[in-house]
This record gives sequence, C-alpha cells and structure tokens, in this order.
Amino acid sequence: LWDAATGQPGPTMTGHTDVVTSLRFTLSSTQVVSGSLDQSIRFWSVADGTPVARLEAPAAVNAVEIVMRDAPTEQVPVPPQLLVSGGPDNMVRVWDVPSAVPAKWATSLPNMVRSVTSRDGKLLAMLDSAGTVRVVSLVAPAGQVAGAEVATWTIERGVTHLAFQRAGDLPEATPAAPAKGTTLLTGSTDGSIRQWSLPEHALLAEWKGGLVGVRSLATSADGSMAATGTEEGLVSLWSLKPVLPPGTPFAEPVAVSQAPITTQLLSPTCKELALVGVKGGQHVVFIANLENGQITHTLTGHTAAIRSIGFNADGNRLISGGDDKSVRVWDLRNPQKPDLAKIENLPAAVTSVGLNGDASQVLVGAADNTLKLLNPVDGTVVKEFAGHGGAVIACGYWNGQPYSVSADRNVRFWNAADGMQTRTFAVPAGITAFVHSTDGQRMVFGGDDVQTRVVQTDNGTVLQTVKGTQPATSLSLSADLQKLTTLTAMGELTVWNLVNGRRLESTVVPGVSSAMFLQEASSLLTTLSDGQLVRRPLRSLRQIEGIPQAVTSMLFHSNGQLLVTASLDGGLRGDNPSNGQAVFATNHGAPVNDLTISSNEQLLATAGENGQVRLWQINGGGFGPQVLQGFPGPVTRVMFTANDTQLVGGASGEKPAVFAFDVQLGTMLQKFSEHAGPTVGLHR
Repeated sequence: LWDAATGQPGPTMTGHTDVVTSLRFTLSSTQVVSGSLDQSIRFWSVADGTPVARLEAPAAVNAVEIVMRDAPTEQVPVPPQLLVSGGPDNMVRVWDVPSAVPAKWATSLPNMVRSVTSRDGKLLAMLDSAGTVRVVSLVAPAGQVAGAEVATWTIERGVTHLAFQRAGDLPEATPAAPAKGTTLLTGSTDGSIRQWSLPEHALLAEWKGGLVGVRSLATSADGSMAATGTEEGLVSLWSLKPVLPPGTPFAEPVAVSQAPITTQLLSPTCKELALVGVKGGQHVVFIANLENGQITHTLTGHTAAIRSIGFNADGNRLISGGDDKSVRVWDLRNPQKPDLAKIENLPAAVTSVGLNGDASQVLVGAADNTLKLLNPVDGTVVKEFAGHGGAVIACGYWNGQPYSVSADRNVRFWNAADGMQTRTFAVPAGITAFVHSTDGQRMVFGGDDVQTRVVQTDNGTVLQTVKGTQPATSLSLSADLQKLTTLTAMGELTVWNLVNGRRLESTVVPGVSSAMFLQEASSLLTTLSDGQLVRRPLRSLRQIEGIPQAVTSMLFHSNGQLLVTASLDGGLRGDNPSNGQAVFATNHGAPVNDLTISSNEQLLATAGENGQVRLWQINGGGFGPQVLQGFPGPVTRVMFTANDTQLVGGASGEKPAVFAFDVQLGTMLQKFSEHAGPTVGLHR
C-alpha cells in the first residue's frame, strides 16, 4: 500500500504463493482485494495490512473486480458488494464479498477439540480430548473482546458430547451474567448423561441409559426433554424436569421409621403399603395409605427383628413373622385393636410368612429349612411340607396353592391337603432378592451371578433375563409387567424395559434401601436408610429402536412434535417424541456425520461420508438442488446461516476446508481453509 498524497509506502501484505494478478479496493476503501495465480482471492485490511478473509477459486485468478449490488441506504450505509473474478479456465465467477472480519474470537486449546456447542450465540462450550470443558461468553462488554471465560473444569470418564439445556425461563445472557441459570448436558463413553449448572459447574444430576457410549445428544427448545443416541443405534428420550403431579404423596421425604426400613410390601389393592421399621425402640409394621400419604397403622408386639410380612387376598389382613420366633396376624379394618392372632415359641426364627385368601391358613417358613401350615386360631400345625435344603426365603399362595422359595435355589408348590409337592423348578443362581407381581403371575429372582430373571409362575419358564453390575438386593415389578427395577447394595438403582431387556435408566442413589413401583410406572417409591419415604420421578420417557447403526446426530423441532436423527447407515428419520411414532424415514446414501436444521425450521441438511451435503424438506422430502458437491473429503459438520440463504459445510480430506453454498442454487460461494484438521463444530 502507498500513500497517494506523499508516495510513502504503507503496510506490506504477504501470503500469496504465486503471482498477484489483480488488485481492487472494496467500495468502502477499508479493504484491498487481491487475485493470484495460486487460485486464491484475499482480502486485506487497509489500516494495517492484516489478512481479513480468503476465498479459494477452482482455477487461477487473472482478474478481480468489485461491483455495487444495491445502492446504500440509511439502514445500510455501506453498499452491499459483489466480487467478480475471471481466470484461464474461461470462467467468470460472481462471489458474495465476505463480510468476515478477523475472527470475533479465537482460542487454542491444549488438546484436540472433540465437541463444541452454543447457546443462542451467546455462550460457547468446548470439549477437548482430555475431558476439559471450557465455557466462554460471546457477549462482550463495550470496548472489550468476546471470549471471556465463564467456567472451566475437567470431567472424568470420557466425555464425548455437549449440549446446552435450552429453556424459555432462562435469563438472557449479559456481559455481567453470561450464564446465570444455564445448564449444560454432557454425554460419555460409559453411557452417562450429566447435568451441570453454570457458571459454578456444579453437578446437578447423573444417570445412564445403558453401558454403551453416547454418540449424539440434543435438547428440546423448551428445555423439558433431552435425547441421546448411542453407538448401537438406540435413541432414548429423557425428562430434564422430572416432576410429580401436585399433591402426590411422598413427593417430599416423610420420616416414618427411626431406623432403616427393612421390608416393604404393596397390598393387593395397591392402596396400602406395609413397611417394617422401628418406633420408640420397638420393631413395628407401619401401614401407609398411598392415596393421602398418611400412616394409618403402627403395629407393635414383636420383640425382635421382623423378617417377613404378607397380605391376604383383599388386603384386610396382614401377617408378620420374625427373629422372636413368633407369627402375628393383624386385622387392618380395626385400627383400635388390630391384634387378631399370635403364635409364639416356634422352633426357629421365622424367615417367611404367607396368608391364604380368607386368612384361614398361615404359612410359615423358618431358618431351620422347615415350611409349615398353621391354624391361626391356636397355632397348631395343620401340615408340614418337607424337602427344602435351605432356609425358606419366601412363601405364599398362588391360585390357592402354597408355594415356597428356598435358599437351596428351588421353588416348590404344595398340596395343602396331603403335604405333597406338586411341582418344582430350580433357579440357576443363589437367590439374593425375590419379588412376585401383584397378580402372582410373575416371579422375579435376583441372583449372585448379577443376573435377574423374570419367571412365569405357572411353569417356571424364564421370560426375561437382565444383567447388572452387582447382585440385586431389592426388586419391583410395574403393574403392567413392562418394567422392572433392581437395587444393589451399592445403591445402583436401575429400571429395565422387560419388553426388550434394555436398561431404561440407571443411577446411583446413596442411602436408598429399596425402590418399588406403585400403580403407575413413571415414578418409584424409595425407602431411605434413615427411615424416610420419598417418591422419585423417572427420567426415562421412552426408547426408539430400529436404527441399525450408531446415531451420529439428532435435533428437536421447536414444536416439540419432531425429533430428527441421522445415523451411520445413512438413515435420516423423524419421530414424534411424545409417543415414539415414526413420522418419516429416508436415506442420505452414505454414512451421515452431521445434521442441521434451518433457522425457519423448514429445511434439513445432512453431511455425508461420501463428500456430499444433501438438502431435505422438514418432512423428509428432497429440496432444491438436493445435493451439494465439491468437498475434498467426507463432510464432518454442516450448518445453515442465520438467514437460511447459505449452507456452510466443513470437510476433512487432504486439505480440510469449510465451504459456503447458495441454498437455492446449490453453487459454491466461498471456501475457508484456516483449519488444519477436520471441522468438529459449526454454530451460527
């Protein structure tokens, strides 16, 4: 550059690798444009000669010219400009003059960038290969540059993806408070999803959808839902604001016992819950009304730990037995005088009890491996059932027939009239927990081989087996028999889908001693080690199956009625997140690396391993030019510009680059080659 008045030299601009063939000033005279035989067009700052932007042409550039597209207006004082270039390939090309200026903000991370995500262009979160998450503000105070650090921390266990939880009730980001009230989700290789508050990056919640790594992560526009896609092609939908309906009993912790609750049992009507605990130093059975959360009975009398409880068919009678070698029958219709019968001085500690339908027979299993049928009136032995080689863990009635479960791994059914065994089946592992469904049609056994088996009661057929990480100590079946919950001694609480045997969700809850479904299966009633009861809403909403390979990208439509996913098998599909029903399904034709939606939410674009970007209508139909080509390798990321007129795609290959295309025409407008590696994130 030269000063026209004095002839003195100004800044020198270097960077072209071949002859510079043409020079022009932009119409504002703030930049110089140069064309070169090295197939590039470069923009330079007149003020100091620094590079502003670079366009890469398909051929050498012999000439460049700047032309005015529209006259300046009061609203747009600087005239919109076009750049015209010509070259030895006999082609004349018209370009949008890059509006780019030196990067608004740039930084170098100490490790490879794995994932980036933005919240409305005001916050940027970056993840590197060491698991360090860095959140910066892109809203800069007057006179300052963007990029002020909001939070930085390192997360263990292989984080792979980030997503801001968007919500209409979050405050607007400002330079003074860029992240107040904001939450960030992270997905990991071990299947964990975590929810963090910003800027203090406190861990709010952590759960798993399985043991398979999270490959993609998205949040809904209202911040109420998240979706994760795994390496095995499973899509899970989560509630980010799990709440219970107003007035739900035990929504807040309620102190019931003065010591840990050791046993709990839902009544056949599902309206009452029996709990074994301690009050005033005595071992008692509490009866809770599940409709209002009130404790209606406190049954006292046992002098040692109560090991087992059982209801009769209509739930009006309860039986209890324990280490004091006694059995008691209670009349729950008479809260003032509930003691109905008492059988004492039995030969051994009572480990299991059961009542027949009308409470006329008492079934008692003991630590000495015996099972007896007693008369509740006088305690006389009506019948003895011989054969168990271990303590009787559980006993009861199925279709009027006595049954027993023993530590010898056998389940036996008996004829009450003659004491003979009618049938039996064996459990293949040591029994660590047992429960049966409310209707008695299913039995569930936790095993010391860390497997839990759901068995059909009438023939012993194993219907489903799920495998945890530790033996189950507590089990519960949902009323519709579609879900199972297991709890381990380490507090790992897992909910399983019994239709397909998959984990629905898993979390570690310190201090929980049991968890059970009530009539509905969207929450669990848990007992805590300090004797409290509290209801826990589940995060899992549903799972979407049918995608054969890893889910690489996903997004929500703001209407909340469409979740779009893309996968390595080339699939692009839309599903309704409220019911999991398919809306459309199509295919890119090659593995899809990324997916984006236009600002007006009418268009989709997929970035393919085949070096192509494909455009789609929001219903999965093709749009406009349909295929955008010219990338030097697989397209790794794709994004619409804010006005939806251009599409930007980042490609890997020998010379990684970012390209801008005209959405309507499909023509390439610009190329940027500043990155030395594949693009891992694009955000407008």
